[in-house]
Parts: sequence; structure tokens; C-alpha cells
Amino acid sequence: MKEIDIRNPRSTGRIKTKICNYIKTDDGTELLEFKYQRIRRTILVDDFLNEVMQARKNSYTTEQ
Repeated sequence: MKEIDIRNPRSTGRIKTKICNYIKTDDGTELLEFKYQRIRRTILVDDFLNEVMQARKNSYTTEQ
């Protein structure tokens, strides 16, 4: 298993704000782990990308 921190590149401080962890399991599954206070939520990268694409699609239809 490999885990990488994803940080906000636009953060103004010297230490970049951590957004989530990218995790790749031994079987190749890609996950994003979001942490907020004591709550952890883990989702598949593919599911996250599908949600982003759906949000983009919805934003285009509401603008016109």
C-alpha cells in the first residue's frame, strides 16, 4: 500500500494545507481519504471523478 498527502498548492503559508490522502492498495485500488476533525471518509478515486464530472455537467446546464 502506498499513501501520499495531497496538499493545497494555493495555500499562502509555508506549510501547505493538507486536503486528503491518496492511497493505492496492493491490489491496485485507488482511494482518497478525507479527514475532518475525528471523522474519516474514504472513497474510490473513480467515484470521486464521476461526481466531479456530474457537477461540471450540472453547472453547464444551469448557466444557460
